[in-house]
Amino acid sequence: MNEYGYIIDHALICQIRPNDHVKESMNEMQASKRMKEAMPHKAEAVRIEIVKAAEARAERFYLNGVGVSRERVAIAHGMKQVMDDVVKNASEINTTVSTKGVMDLLLLTQ
Repeated sequence: MNEYGYIIDHALICQIRPNDHVKESMNEMQASKRMKEAMPHKAEAVRIEIVKAAEARAERFYLNGVGVSRERVAIAHGMKQVMDDVVKNASEINTTVSTKGVMDLLLLTQ
């Protein structure tokens, strides 16, 4: 503009429109920076997921063991109750039944 007698001291720039190639490379730089920052968080999430799965598996095995234990206690309690009933009923009808005989009968029927 100096050729025409005008001097420009300051110019207000409202929009910057860089070349498409420059835009793409700037976007790639920002994307790679964000990916680099996100990697530790992603690795931590995977680690937490693996730990929680292992804890859940351990809890499942524990509860399974508790269930089997309770089942065995209930079976033993039932066998004792049957044995007591058979011995009691045998004494009421004046018959002697040995506990071994009752146990053999229980095991046979099981």
